[in-house]
Amino acid sequence: RHDEAFEALRAALEVYEALNDEGGIADVAQDLAWSLGWRARLDEVQTVVARALQMLPDTSAARCGLLIISANGYSGAGDPRGLNVLDEAYGVAEASGDSHLMASVFALTPILRFQWMQVRQGADTGQRALSAVRDSGDLWKLADFLWPTIYCLWQRGRPAETVELLQELGVLTKRLGHTNARWARDFLQLFIGLTTDTDLAVAERQAASGLEYARAAKLVNVGLSYRLLGLVQFLRGDWGAGEASVRLGAEKERGGTPSVSGSSQCQLAVIRACAGDPTVVETLRDDDLLPRAGEPNTIGRWTVLASYVQGASQLGLREEIRDLYPLTLEALETGAVIGRDLSMWEAVAGMAAAAGEQWDAAETHFRTALRQAEEIPNKIGQPEVRRAYARMLIDRNASGDQKQARTLLDEAVEMYGKLGMPKHLDMAKGMKGTL
Repeated sequence: RHDEAFEALRAALEVYEALNDEGGIADVAQDLAWSLGWRARLDEVQTVVARALQMLPDTSAARCGLLIISANGYSGAGDPRGLNVLDEAYGVAEASGDSHLMASVFALTPILRFQWMQVRQGADTGQRALSAVRDSGDLWKLADFLWPTIYCLWQRGRPAETVELLQELGVLTKRLGHTNARWARDFLQLFIGLTTDTDLAVAERQAASGLEYARAAKLVNVGLSYRLLGLVQFLRGDWGAGEASVRLGAEKERGGTPSVSGSSQCQLAVIRACAGDPTVVETLRDDDLLPRAGEPNTIGRWTVLASYVQGASQLGLREEIRDLYPLTLEALETGAVIGRDLSMWEAVAGMAAAAGEQWDAAETHFRTALRQAEEIPNKIGQPEVRRAYARMLIDRNASGDQKQARTLLDEAVEMYGKLGMPKHLDMAKGMKGTL
């Protein structure tokens, strides 16, 4: 009954405006704007914030809280003004000398860093920010800010550090009845589990359960739940079911948060590329979708890059991706290690480098990806990196490359078999047959 709640909050805001009650204006406006943000009604977020800011002093603590929500709304919409508004909020908080206010601004950092895939900053500051929020005693805010910290740590390749945070988030969501944070916790727990403790049969049941929860709660990011189920089905070898789930995810994502949307379309491109169909992959080669060099880019744009490079490499479309190698290096500079489809970013860079016959650079990237996949561990990534590395060696065809490629593919076949990934196993066997 979100619309009824929004109307009640709007009515309350009008009452406080008539009374010129700054505290009431700030409290209700923050509740309304934050709730609208969870429903991806991002234009309305900025309208509510702008309306409230007109009534508040430039240095008030309440103003800072609204700027925080505005920054999150802009970034959710894929608008880099969010980063500038965050800086403005820092300025107001510093001028106030209020430590709790600074904690609120500091705690927002992981959310914005997640949205822009600036995962090094998100991971490094996230845990310190959470400590400040815990000290403030605001448990709802803590639940809101835990999940992006967890995600940044995982994408940074540090899943072991997420275990206690996931447990804490689980306790909070049960205690508070925070449906969005509960969905995020279940999603992340399953996603992280796919890398470190991979049981694909169990994962598919959990993904289906998570999807049902998201549908029942009418969550705006239900498309991501469809995509996750499709990813697991794809990995298990049921490509038809995986494609169907991912297509539904793509439909649902159109109404979601722009900064994180598009992952279903990207996953569909990879599935179709593995099936030998280039049509979906070709739709990703679009300047309106790919990252822009030298600029902040949303995690959605970076996901398009990773999926396009992987899909084109799978199809042998080397000319299509050779000029994207510099962008993959920018992706690595963000601190990202694992991609949203469990791929290794170093391997993505290796594919792009190999497409341009920068063989030494490609080999360095693949060797780094192999090491990272073992250390994390990323059990899905381990055979995937081997298969991609073998493809690069086959294309280079220098002395000893065929032998090394055969060894990598032998290892990949064994790993795919243990994981229960029969169609990926067949792809690796097919590559071996060309040697």
